[in-house]
Amino acid sequence: MSQVIGKCGNICSSCPWSRYVHEQLQPNQWNDYVREVKKYTGYSPTRNPCQGCQTPNDSLAKNVGVHRALRACSARSCALDNGVENCAYCSRYACDRILLMNSGNTREIVEKRLREPITDEVYDSYVRVFRGMERLDQIHSSLSQKDLVSPKSIENEETQIVDFPDDLRMPETEVSNLRRLHSALNDIANSKLGLKDSDTLANHQLLVDRRNLIFGLLWMFGLHGDVAGDKSSLTIDSEVVTANKRKVKGIPYSEEGWQRVFRLLEARGLNCEFVPLADNRTTPSGWLRDKVPGSDRPAWSLRLTFGANWGGPEAAPILRSCVRHLAEEHGNKAYTHFIRADMRGIGS
Repeated sequence: MSQVIGKCGNICSSCPWSRYVHEQLQPNQWNDYVREVKKYTGYSPTRNPCQGCQTPNDSLAKNVGVHRALRACSARSCALDNGVENCAYCSRYACDRILLMNSGNTREIVEKRLREPITDEVYDSYVRVFRGMERLDQIHSSLSQKDLVSPKSIENEETQIVDFPDDLRMPETEVSNLRRLHSALNDIANSKLGLKDSDTLANHQLLVDRRNLIFGLLWMFGLHGDVAGDKSSLTIDSEVVTANKRKVKGIPYSEEGWQRVFRLLEARGLNCEFVPLADNRTTPSGWLRDKVPGSDRPAWSLRLTFGANWGGPEAAPILRSCVRHLAEEHGNKAYTHFIRADMRGIGS
């Protein structure tokens, strides 16, 4: 069959989740195929296959779980909204969303995760299929200016940060440190967070995702973090992170994924380190475990240190105090107050 290319450039006709691949498999081949796919991608294909990225939403089967991910893909939604066959036809190509989608699919990263080399056949079947920019680059370079479509512009709503209160009942030094924390949170809420632009559908969603991830991590460190001996940093372990995966979307599953998040944090004056707590902290597929096998011990932890714009060494106890006050004061609504940097009532 001819090659089918998705909106993001991935090869739908070779994707392990697609109907095109399923149609070529015999029933007695399925279990072996699932094990093969999971070994190299870390995920198991579903029996109910994906109908393909180019299929309109109203034609996707509603009882197929993989279609939820398909509908939620912002690159696909952006391409559909702008009426382009794939992202190569966009005048903004390659946007930050497409660059991010291709950042973790290199042969080197996969081999490092698996701790073994892979064959060319494995690369073509389970890695190259998701290297969408290879196809998009070729298509984009063949197009003339008149073939390109300018994407619709989305107006970014300014995050509703609550003004810093002027009636806090605490020593001036503590007020000053809390003010730095408020200012740093305000910076996150109203920054592009490293994006070239955020006015397309795909990049707008990426901005929202990044903002939510940073706020979610800070919330975890504040609520569950242990203050280090020198009081300059906070530490959380893998069990804490795992317990918050449903609440904080975008948490990485690999060390390489965490390194990309750390670079994003570093640009905001936050230094985060990955701390291995066991040699067998990853599965055979290379994904991070929650616990050391056969025990209740966490497999890894994260250590967060604050830059001068956060208040330096004073920021760790201030963040912890702020978050725990909000949790005690507002219960289930506390996180909503945190992402608005609502510090009213602290110290009273």
